[in-house]
Amino acid sequence: MGCGSSQNGTTGSETMLTKQDEELIRTSWAEFKNGDVVMDGLHMYYRFFETNPEAKEFFGFAKEGEVNAENNKFRAHVKNVFDIVGGAVDGMDNITEVKEICYDLGVRHKAYGVPSKYFKVVGNSLIYALDRKLHLDSNTKKAWVRLYSIIESEAKRGMAAA
Repeated sequence: MGCGSSQNGTTGSETMLTKQDEELIRTSWAEFKNGDVVMDGLHMYYRFFETNPEAKEFFGFAKEGEVNAENNKFRAHVKNVFDIVGGAVDGMDNITEVKEICYDLGVRHKAYGVPSKYFKVVGNSLIYALDRKLHLDSNTKKAWVRLYSIIESEAKRGMAAA
């Protein structure tokens, strides 16, 4: 998944995904990928910056230009984020590996100076972008929330340890 590996062998988060969660996530992710993931994914950050405009200071693409589809650095960042989301979906069979990658993501974000509070907001914004395109039912939305809670928990652990 391209995010490196953790120096910490523990798994952290106690949130577990059921087989039904995994199936709902995989099915909805396949639907989300049908089309232009970056264009659909832009809405995650539109929502994020709408609710947290002060967070732009942590993103080079937001400081250097407009946050819109024409900003190539913004599009590249969105592609990176959704590649990581896709990696988490693909890696649900090995949740320990996903947790390690998310831990490392937290370590990196600590180095960038990003406050941990933004992980919750990014999760809400991710769910917003998925729902905007797919009109998720309540069970699918809950499954995504559970997956993101694992991502968030592990990223915050990585930040705390850095």
